[in-house]
Amino acid sequence: MVSSGQPTKEYIDAAVRHVLLRQGVLGLKKIVYIAPAQVVAPTALVPEAPLTTTDYPAMPVA
Repeated sequence: MVSSGQPTKEYIDAAVRHVLLRQGVLGLKKIVYIAPAQVVAPTALVPEAPLTTTDYPAMPVA
């Protein structure tokens, strides 16, 4: 999962809420990963995206 850098700002949606209870405070943190296909005009590639064979140039066989 993306955890730092510019892709975090584009592909991660996070929310934090604090609930006050009698015995103290309960903190809730929810992180949602947005699929690259759902992002409108992404400016950064996902670092963990697997490369396919079409991403590499053809190497001559000697």
